[in-house]
Amino acid sequence: MEVTKDNFDDLLPEILEGIERCTFIALDTELTGLHPTDQKENYFDSVEERYKVLRKSASQFLLVQFGLVLFFYDPVTDRFIHRAYNFYIFPKQFTTNAPNVRFLCEASSLEFLASWGFDFNKLIYKGIPYLTLAVEQKMKDTYDKKQLYLAEENSTPLPVPENLRKFMEETQKQVKNLVSGELKELLLDDLNPFQRKLIFNNIKPKFNDLYFETVLREDDMDSSSVSESDTESSPAGVTKTPRASTGRPTRSRILRVAKMTEGERKARDDEKKKQAMVNINKGVGFSKVIRKISESGKICVGHNMILDIAHSIHQFVDDLPEDLATFKALVQTAFPNLVDTKLMCCTHPFRELFSSSVLGDVLKRVQDDPFSLPTIQKEGRENSLSYELSDLKSHEAGYDAFITGVCFIGLCQHLGTLQTPKKKIVLPDSPLVMPFLNKLYLMRMLDITYMNISGTDLTPRRDHVFYVNCPKESTTKTILNLFSPFGQVQVFWQDDNNLFVSLNDKDQAALVMKNIECEGSIKVVPFCQYQKSLKEKKRPLHRDSPDRGGVYKVSETSQEAPTAIISNSSGRQHSSSEGSSSPPLESVQKKKRPKTESRSFKKSNKPGKGNGSTSKKEAAHFDEPSNWD
Repeated sequence: MEVTKDNFDDLLPEILEGIERCTFIALDTELTGLHPTDQKENYFDSVEERYKVLRKSASQFLLVQFGLVLFFYDPVTDRFIHRAYNFYIFPKQFTTNAPNVRFLCEASSLEFLASWGFDFNKLIYKGIPYLTLAVEQKMKDTYDKKQLYLAEENSTPLPVPENLRKFMEETQKQVKNLVSGELKELLLDDLNPFQRKLIFNNIKPKFNDLYFETVLREDDMDSSSVSESDTESSPAGVTKTPRASTGRPTRSRILRVAKMTEGERKARDDEKKKQAMVNINKGVGFSKVIRKISESGKICVGHNMILDIAHSIHQFVDDLPEDLATFKALVQTAFPNLVDTKLMCCTHPFRELFSSSVLGDVLKRVQDDPFSLPTIQKEGRENSLSYELSDLKSHEAGYDAFITGVCFIGLCQHLGTLQTPKKKIVLPDSPLVMPFLNKLYLMRMLDITYMNISGTDLTPRRDHVFYVNCPKESTTKTILNLFSPFGQVQVFWQDDNNLFVSLNDKDQAALVMKNIECEGSIKVVPFCQYQKSLKEKKRPLHRDSPDRGGVYKVSETSQEAPTAIISNSSGRQHSSSEGSSSPPLESVQKKKRPKTESRSFKKSNKPGKGNGSTSKKEAAHFDEPSNWD
């Protein structure tokens, strides 16, 4: 179902109920951009360095569409039923003290979204707002502070300019007439901000039994925007002006002076505060969905999802921290259990079955032998949005989330066929799936396949990798000739002057620096020395990108000689061998993660939820069962 701010509040109860009851959740997002700079990826980044790239992208671009698909397994009929939601997300400034968000857009990304029918008018006019918990609390705290500030600020008389003295005399006369007359209130409109300020500071202190306030009169095109600020509201009986010819809402402020007892004044203040809190709660918007996902502890499935998760954390949970350990802790509080289908496709026992791990290709593959999909049906409720595989609504976040969930079901079922005896159905919480838990695929990393959210990341040895600085006129052939005495190599250009060379025969690494004959101004240093120099120079960030863009081709030979053939627009990534392999997942030692708690979420206390661990020990290849082979 398409969800905007118009129907979000009505649908929220069923969405929250569905999250609590579902078997697993599939998600996907659409973004305003991917690459904050033109800097190329470094295929030999550490995970910490790649996180900095990720953080820079997710902190500057905007998540504008969130696809959420809930899958329910019915054991009676042995089938899956799904319910889909496609949310438009936009950071509307619903009050003056709400954040006025600034974000980057990438022209190619917007053009891409438009080519797939993305409705930008709907995004801006109907997008659902959101607040992190910290911003929500800050806005609530600001309300009381602002009232105290205004009370003090408005108590000091201001000098009245000559041209406004007559206005002030007439206004004070009107207020006196209100006191002596039978009317209950006086509405003063067509005032500019300075005139209202003069009244608050010079006339209000003379009439302690009257209540002064600024209220709005508007043609309310946006029902969620009740007031312009925490000190303004729309009282009963104040009419709204007709819509302007532009089709936009017209706003005008009215200064309202009313006769009130002390008890009535307190009740009015309480009413205004209550309305302000209602507005803030409404502004929390889509963040309520993310908070429910965190509370439920349900497994969330995505495809190449690390950027989706980083954006979701930044917009709906908290600012992305600078260090990787805190980021991991924050992810585990907001999304306690994650599974990345791209990582599944690129690792054992699925790697040999997929020639491409792009989502559309994975969907086609799981519909063919040796995979078998169980029945996946639409929910039978009226007005419930569900998808068909034949819908072909690629890059609509809801549809992409749906086919991600379908692929996940197909992958799980294949794991069941590897068991003895075979398992007919494998659900997301099966021990067979747990080895993939909380490991998120990393794009364009030669020897580190994933980020381990709940454990220690891989730290492969790179003694066979060398950094090369060369003149601009140097070519790949120049580099291949330079390293030809040491066997087949892979060449990864960073720019016209800098590149990395990786030896296929790692035993040759010790001979390079002793025997290499550099020509002209070409400089060669071991990778470890290159890393050391970067720490001293505070290395600049590189960009990151999901598999929606670029070309990434991996073919396999053997685990002993991993070789990636990677092409980009410059065509300057090359290999001296024809074959290549996706590197195997290596064994890592589990270390204690820093006890860093998010200030936005509490971890789920449900059994088996949110701890991110798969067993008491960390083993090779995700603790894969022996009968996967």
